[in-house]
Amino acid sequence: MALTAPGHEGQAYALSGSNAITPSEQVEILAKVLGRELRCDGLTLEETEAELRRENPEEFAQAFLRFFAKGEFDDSETLPTVREMTGRDPRTFEDWAKAHKHLFR
Repeated sequence: MALTAPGHEGQAYALSGSNAITPSEQVEILAKVLGRELRCDGLTLEETEAELRRENPEEFAQAFLRFFAKGEFDDSETLPTVREMTGRDPRTFEDWAKAHKHLFR
């Protein structure tokens, strides 16, 4: 009910989970929760560049590489927004996975 009170109209809030985790850590957690073997095979930088350029306009590929591969964008920061807005900590990815594991069957 935190966002239903007056004063939030037109606001945009930056949110995060309780801790920053990588995609491979997400896969490890899903494997544990689902009780099955999963793996995450990442692409090399060269493979990523080739795929981006094959599927997207050059400007997008360049921006993506600058943001993520060269570190101009860091989305690993955890923010206090959920606690400030709701009075409780955000769920962990594992908690979320457990609550939604039926969707992965």
